[in-house]
Amino acid sequence: ICSRLVFSDSGRQVEAVVMKDSGSVRAFAGKAPEGVRLIGKIAVLAISEGIDMFNYKSITERIDRLLDNSYVNLVIDCIGITHVDSAGLSFFIIAMQRVMRKGGRLALANLNSYLAGLIHIVALENVLPIFNTVDEALAGMGSTKTFTVDIPDDQNQPN
Repeated sequence: ICSRLVFSDSGRQVEAVVMKDSGSVRAFAGKAPEGVRLIGKIAVLAISEGIDMFNYKSITERIDRLLDNSYVNLVIDCIGITHVDSAGLSFFIIAMQRVMRKGGRLALANLNSYLAGLIHIVALENVLPIFNTVDEALAGMGSTKTFTVDIPDDQNQPN
């Protein structure tokens, strides 16, 4: 069950998303990031643009906001991704690093043929869990299928 609340705090409007699952109630501080669906304890981030050097930071900030609000299991819905450059490819690795550091899991879903081909060329399909649909990814998050990846420290990665 998910509810969206809007209330006033010291003259400013504050929006919160409240999740009720397994008898507990969790609140998302502020408005959920654009393109995010909260399904139980899993966040689904739909990306409907390219991922490149001009916007990967803003997409990464959306992920950080989810992680800061204890949504450490993340499915990236890739169906709307139109193009990816080298910064976009590094985005996937950086996202996985950040999620894993918080003890969560990351999965990709709905890769179009362009993105699937690109992921294959750079051999990321052996690193990133990839599912045909968001529903399969959500089911996979609860499965025993795990991905253990040795990810180097990101000290040389772009922020």
